Amino acid sequence: YYGKFNFEPHRAEQVLNAMVAAESRLTLWLNAWPVACAQEARQIRSVTFRFSDGRADAAVGAAVFADCTY
Repeated sequence: YYGKFNFEPHRAEQVLNAMVAAESRLTLWLNAWPVACAQEARQIRSVTFRFSDGRADAAVGAAVFADCTY
C-alpha cells in the first residue's frame, strides 16, 4: 500500500541497480533494444540487440527470456 509512505522512482531505480550489480551472473544492458529474434515455432531462441552508444549489435541465445522493462 503506497499511501503510507512516499514512493520516489529515482530511489527505487537506485535500489534495483544495486541489487542487479550484486549478482555476479547477471549482465545488465542499458540503452539497448531488440532489433531481431530467431524463433522455432512460437519459442524465442535468440534475440539481437542494438545499443544507443554505437557498440556492435549483440545476439543472445537462452532457454528463457524475460522482458524487464518498466
